[in-house]
Amino acid sequence: MSIEILTSYGQELATHGYQVWLTRTGQHGGYLQYKDLTTGDWGSLQYGHEGWQHLMPLVPSREFGSSMHLDTTTNPFTLKAARECARPFNTNKVVGRQANAKGKTWRSTSAIQL
Repeated sequence: MSIEILTSYGQELATHGYQVWLTRTGQHGGYLQYKDLTTGDWGSLQYGHEGWQHLMPLVPSREFGSSMHLDTTTNPFTLKAARECARPFNTNKVVGRQANAKGKTWRSTSAIQL
C-alpha cells in the first residue's frame, strides 16, 4: 500500500467532515487516524493480521486494550467504512459492545494533519 493511496483516502475523508492525521511508519506505508467533526467520534485505518482494518478507540483496559477492530466485509477505503467505525458504539465478537473513547490520548504524536 503506497502512502499516496492512504493520503488520497484521508483527503476524501477530510472533504466529508473528518479531521484526518497520517502517520508514515511501518512496512505498509503508514496509517490514518480520523475524527468525525460532527460527533467527535474517532477511528483509524491500520494494517493488521487480516489486512487493512478500521479500528475504534476504547478507554484502555487490561481486558480489551485500547482499540477494537470492526467485523466488516466492506471495502476499507470507503466513506461508508469510516462512518461505520467513527460512531458512538460498535460491537465485535471479541470485546462485545463498546463505546468510542473519542480519541482521548489516542492520536499519534508523529502524525501530520491532512
